[in-house]
Amino acid sequence: MNNSVVNLIVEALQDKLKSTGLERKYPNRVLRGDIVEILDDYCTVVYYPLKDDNNGFHRIVKSNGENIHFVFINTAQTIDKQVFTAAHELGHLWNIDKIVLDKLDEKTKNELGPDASENIINRFAAELMMPKVEFSTCFLAFLQDTKDCYPEISVLNLLKTIVHLMDRFLVPFKAVLWRLNELGYLSSEDTEYIKREYESKNGIIYPLVDQYIEQFGYRELNANFEKKYINGFAEILAEAERRNTLSPEKIKQLREAFCISSESLSDNELPSNKIVLKENAINGKDSSN
Repeated sequence: MNNSVVNLIVEALQDKLKSTGLERKYPNRVLRGDIVEILDDYCTVVYYPLKDDNNGFHRIVKSNGENIHFVFINTAQTIDKQVFTAAHELGHLWNIDKIVLDKLDEKTKNELGPDASENIINRFAAELMMPKVEFSTCFLAFLQDTKDCYPEISVLNLLKTIVHLMDRFLVPFKAVLWRLNELGYLSSEDTEYIKREYESKNGIIYPLVDQYIEQFGYRELNANFEKKYINGFAEILAEAERRNTLSPEKIKQLREAFCISSESLSDNELPSNKIVLKENAINGKDSSN
């Protein structure tokens, strides 16, 4: 991807961070799992374990003339993959591909090929989850810890460094690998070699990465809780039951699918008492005395 396209992606990202207020909310720019909370502001997120290898997808449903956006996150996948999927789908919701493509001439569009939109969104997700400055700073710090003589590094130490970066930014192995290539740290040949070996059934790289994740105690990277959840869904079903807008059988089926108890409390049933915070604490003053 040429620099002019990358610059447009970064520009679109920065514009969105400013216009949405996210730049102020996340000043350190390392989002990790916070990306899921951000995604939830722009669509209905459906968390559900799927049988296939699909990490997730975006669907638009028309209701009363309006487009309702749904993003499905496959919670059978590991947390790092779920996080990167959330970033990818946010790019679609923000129309980053359209914003970028509208500013390109026909020659550049043709160079990007038929997968232009997906390639732009993938690069957006990388820029969002692994900001250049923060990523480079971490990579060079981890590299220094290996005691290798830069710019040379052993394959084992490179794999260890990638695992550290996976944990730092909570993203998958291949996302880190491509990011190293995008920022000029790894050649395309070395990137393809490591990717090929990682994906090989008989290769040694995948087992080594798993070993390092366990060795370093980065269990979040291999975790997949098979979450079944839609924000506010329990309340929606309770209201549908009260209004009799869905059959009892359908409500029972949906509750079972999302592990919702018929006894689940809705927000309306929770205590309405309010807690008064100390003014000193709100103003950032020491209230211990």
